[in-house]
Amino acid sequence: MAINVFVYGSLLFDEIVVHLTGQSFHTEPALLINHARYAIHQKDRIAKGPAIIYEAGKTVNGKLLIDITPEALAILDKYESGDADASGYERVTVSVILKNGSKKSAQTYRAIDTMRPFLYGSWSQHDFKENHLAWYLMTRIPTLKRQWELQ
Repeated sequence: MAINVFVYGSLLFDEIVVHLTGQSFHTEPALLINHARYAIHQKDRIAKGPAIIYEAGKTVNGKLLIDITPEALAILDKYESGDADASGYERVTVSVILKNGSKKSAQTYRAIDTMRPFLYGSWSQHDFKENHLAWYLMTRIPTLKRQWELQ
């Protein structure tokens, strides 16, 4: 079964996807309508990724990971909700618009309602790359993987 996943934050970086899943996937730029992306501002939050929420009239630019495996999806599920620092997401089905104007069904990770008070301000892909990407690759992902092995 073909599984497509719309990504909009740390998973925009192929290096993170490969470090997590051990696989590289075909991607396409995609647009998610009626959603907005915000930075997460929670005291003691280690992760620096954003979250999306349903918001009529707004759009989120991202990309579509195409035809990912069920095993890779299970890893992404753990990554997005597998520890206390990232437990504010739910995987939902959405429709995204590709560059050619066609629509595709996809899974994405959306913030749960209890996260809304912590979502404000913009999230910068450039800032994440410059200030957080290396830490994710060298510290956060290896730490998560060790935690998963112990479960």
